[in-house]
Amino acid sequence: MELNYKVGPLTDAIKQAYHRLLPHHEELVAQGKLEWKYFDGPLGPALISTAESDGKVLGMIGSIPLELRLFETTATAIQAIDGVVDPETRGKGCFTRMARDLHEAAEGQGFKAIFGFPNQNAAPTWFGKLGWTRLGRAPFLFKPLRAGYFLRRFLPRSIDFPLSFARRSKADIRRIDRFDARTDQLWDRFAGSRICAVERSHKYLNWRLLDCPSASYDCFGLFDGGQMRSFVATHTTNKHGGRLGYIMEAIGDGTLPELLKDMVARLKADEVEAILAWCFPSSPNHAAYRKSGFVPLPATFAPEINFGGRAFKREAEPMQNASDWYLSYLDSDSV
Repeated sequence: MELNYKVGPLTDAIKQAYHRLLPHHEELVAQGKLEWKYFDGPLGPALISTAESDGKVLGMIGSIPLELRLFETTATAIQAIDGVVDPETRGKGCFTRMARDLHEAAEGQGFKAIFGFPNQNAAPTWFGKLGWTRLGRAPFLFKPLRAGYFLRRFLPRSIDFPLSFARRSKADIRRIDRFDARTDQLWDRFAGSRICAVERSHKYLNWRLLDCPSASYDCFGLFDGGQMRSFVATHTTNKHGGRLGYIMEAIGDGTLPELLKDMVARLKADEVEAILAWCFPSSPNHAAYRKSGFVPLPATFAPEINFGGRAFKREAEPMQNASDWYLSYLDSDSV
């Protein structure tokens, strides 16, 4: 079987491949998620590397073009996502060829870097063959709200009782229906020139959180007069045998713990049993999470999600230093 390799935009053949190779994405495809992430992103159309035979896609690696903040500068990059190969083509170097092609196409179009969260099957290719720097694992934090979510994994007749008694805040907290320049100002104050991260501009946040066709996110800001001092975005879903809440993003100043506690109270009222977040110990908001009762997720429950990337150009090399990165669940393409 002869395979033809190419890198290009989303096509009907690729959409059909999602149904066949990633069937758990079927509902998301029907909701328009592919068009949203491959056409409507903040930097425009995305690159998808494919392997085809007789017009049938037998392998693919997607990407999302994004802007990275690298201390005092910015650079465009791509995040590699949704890498999969048909079982009949495995063991033939198909994935490695698609990954190399994606590298070459991205660099040829002026992107300065690539990064992502490869699973255990893809990690040897990205880290071993394509020179990615291993930046660690996804930094899970969690806050348990009910004992039953954890106890029923070990005891068939476990008891359930609340573990959190958070109360709503009396601060000026408002729902955000659309992000604007105030969010940019907040992000600039929060990030400054200290971190490497996907740029959380209001354009990016509107796309990622408010325009997503396949998931619903709740976004709230804590205001002082006309200034947004903190903002938190959450997502609630039934997953992993219980009702989970996700802190998608939480940035702000000294008011952030107050807003986080308010969000915990809202999630508890929505019958959430446990809350998950991503946050490195070196991140500016880590102390706010700890003040709000979040702790590292035990290894027993934490999935192993690799994180890494590679700079194509010298100006993007700061993104290869793990201690400088800032991550949140916004960076996950699966939540």
